[in-house]
Amino acid sequence: MATGLWYDIKTQFIQSSSKLTQIIVLNVAVFVLVGILRLFFFVTNDLASFDLMTDYISLSPYIPNWLTRIWTTITYAFVHFSFFHLLFNMLM
Repeated sequence: MATGLWYDIKTQFIQSSSKLTQIIVLNVAVFVLVGILRLFFFVTNDLASFDLMTDYISLSPYIPNWLTRIWTTITYAFVHFSFFHLLFNMLM
């Protein structure tokens, strides 16, 4: 049987009865992932690629972009670029 911290976290997340807790955990996980990717692109001196990546997961105010990137209606809710952006969205 698999044991360990990652297994415990995954099991607790799946078995959680609170959908609110699951949404908060997903938002924090995506925030950490975006932060790691930003750091990677900064270290490799390729922030243009990071901007391009975030353009594809952020909701665009330009309607033709929104129509061709329909997934952004979901992903925009999970993408946060600063701690306070994440904090205040989770409080609201």
